[in-house]
Amino acid sequence: MATSRISRGDMELAARLGEALPPGAALDVDGMPTVDAAAGLKGTQLPFGGHKGAALALAVELLGSALLGTDLAIDAESSAAGMNRGVFFLAIDPSRLSQTALAQAERLFSAMQRDEGVRLPADSRYRARAAAAEHGVQVDAVLAEECFGADFVRADAGPVVPVGLV
Repeated sequence: MATSRISRGDMELAARLGEALPPGAALDVDGMPTVDAAAGLKGTQLPFGGHKGAALALAVELLGSALLGTDLAIDAESSAAGMNRGVFFLAIDPSRLSQTALAQAERLFSAMQRDEGVRLPADSRYRARAAAAEHGVQVDAVLAEECFGADFVRADAGPVVPVGLV
């Protein structure tokens, strides 16, 4: 579970495209807030949710590294041999839940979805997947050229190139 306000991949993309980060997403190497994606990549990402998000980030870091005896995220850049990553899984068997618990969860999810603007985890991913299946994936022309070469991008393609699903 990523606990940063913006994913590293989104920061890398913003840096490549010369786009600004949202305020409060990163600090530069001097510990100063920055919206410069390249400076944020050299510095550090900030957690979502302020101090509560920071506490959650600490818990996730401890579960995914210290508990398992693998590298801490702060050691990722200094490891000459590559990072020894840990992966912590918490699996819950829904069949072990009582019918009351399942009914309560369904009631909660239904109530949440009735409110405009509220979404459940992965809702946007499901919508994006359906749109991609119907219309293809929109890829920035700069990124498409970087990934697939200049011959892939038509001169008249504009800033975004539709890429069909394979």
